Amino acid sequence: MDRSSLANLSALVRLLDEDAEVRRDAAATIDPRPLPARFALRQAMLGDEDADVRAAAAQKLGEVRSRRFASAFVEALEDPMPSVRDRAYRALARLVPRGTPRVPLSSGQSPDDSPPEDSSTPPDPA
Repeated sequence: MDRSSLANLSALVRLLDEDAEVRRDAAATIDPRPLPARFALRQAMLGDEDADVRAAAAQKLGEVRSRRFASAFVEALEDPMPSVRDRAYRALARLVPRGTPRVPLSSGQSPDDSPPEDSSTPPDPA
């Protein structure tokens, strides 16, 4: 086993530590390329009790740009902490190729429609 593999194994073990600071450091330093590391980060993103650990895991997992974990990022959009939701949203945004048409925001809105700039002013009837 080479040195980088040992370091990654150590980070995987530290993701299970009882100290949130240790888990945050592990999530931030783990190499997300090996599949076991990605699944460990997914688990931390969705299940850790500490929001900073969840956010760090979401950010690191998002660096891989793997569609395999898109549903986990969608689930993380429901996290009570804005930092976790933000990182999950950014990870999902990285999965969409540039130039892809936008998805409609509601059933009656086309992808090219933009929401009114001031929501207190009703849109002009056309």
